[in-house]
Amino acid sequence: MTTLKQLIDQHCPGGVDYVRLGDVVTIKNGSDWKTQEPGSVAVYGSGGKMGAKVRIPASTEPSVLLPRKGSLEVQFVDTPFWNIDTAFRTETDPTRLCMKYFYYSMKGFNLSEISTSATRPSLTQTALKELSFPLPPREVQDKIVEYLDTFAEMCENLDTDIAQRERQFAAYREKLLSVEYLTTRHGPKGVDYVQLGDTSLSNIGGGTPRRDNPDFWGGDIPWASVGDLTAAGRTLTACRQQITEAGLQGSSSKMVDTGTLLIATRMSPGLAKLTEIPVAINQDIRALTFKDFINPKFVSYVLQETRFETNGTIVKSITSKQINEVTIPFPPREVQDEIVAKLDAMQELIDNLRLERQQRQQQFDHYRERLLSFPKKNTAEV
Repeated sequence: MTTLKQLIDQHCPGGVDYVRLGDVVTIKNGSDWKTQEPGSVAVYGSGGKMGAKVRIPASTEPSVLLPRKGSLEVQFVDTPFWNIDTAFRTETDPTRLCMKYFYYSMKGFNLSEISTSATRPSLTQTALKELSFPLPPREVQDKIVEYLDTFAEMCENLDTDIAQRERQFAAYREKLLSVEYLTTRHGPKGVDYVQLGDTSLSNIGGGTPRRDNPDFWGGDIPWASVGDLTAAGRTLTACRQQITEAGLQGSSSKMVDTGTLLIATRMSPGLAKLTEIPVAINQDIRALTFKDFINPKFVSYVLQETRFETNGTIVKSITSKQINEVTIPFPPREVQDEIVAKLDAMQELIDNLRLERQQRQQQFDHYRERLLSFPKKNTAEV
């Protein structure tokens, strides 16, 4: 089998041409799908595949969808599709440019650098056409795609495995927290239920130091926001931002100790995570500590099953009072610990898969960068 190095040595020993995107690719606008007849053709926007389907496709050829407005995601489509006006579709001469190679090349660009808006990312055809990328002979392109497809498939398989494990975890959690299961573990007298406020020792909120005071930021005190709670992992072990002692004193931010349950009140209301480090919290988080007969991790799993709603609509924020009024099952502490151990073991499997997925993505990015880094023909050594 001919290796990539052999192909490069054979076809481009003196480097390769770097081409302007607009010289090898035709960019075409999308349009509204609502005027189209319904059918089986998938509709795409800048954020990916939409729920709508139409009868007649905008294109039946493989295409790279470039973002125009909204998400800056680059997409590869190899089945008939329709694209709306938030995404451009592309066409090219397949004898000169492999569309999948073009896709991998575009994934290497930081498109936010050519966005015309800082608030809502927006790209123009003019800016996209000026991008430059290496164009080796088609044989080399195909071999690069073969290598990168292998890594991409590994990532996709892990994504599928993670999604399946997460569905299994949700079903298992629901079973372990059900009345039926808890009754079997608690005995014939049934399961008691209590309000969260009756089990906690404290329920406090935090704050944010002034952003315009540099003395408040860049210290060594971890400062937790809701974004830290949404990060992968069962517990909070690190925060993205740190504040100084002056920042802590100069705001209503509060320090909480290890083993405190943090609950988001906005953006992801009800999201909970146990902290393994002392942290300061912002105003969108409530920090709860509990009496000895409650396992805080058990509460975090119960909250994953809790929906905060008003008249059937999920709320965008919750109050300390609403948190205190959450009703939770109250089996003996040993039963709580047993359930936590079972769920932690299953969650650890998912966390390990996520870590492997992250490593595979890093591997993919590394090889994509290496495989697409060619010396320019006019600057290569002869």
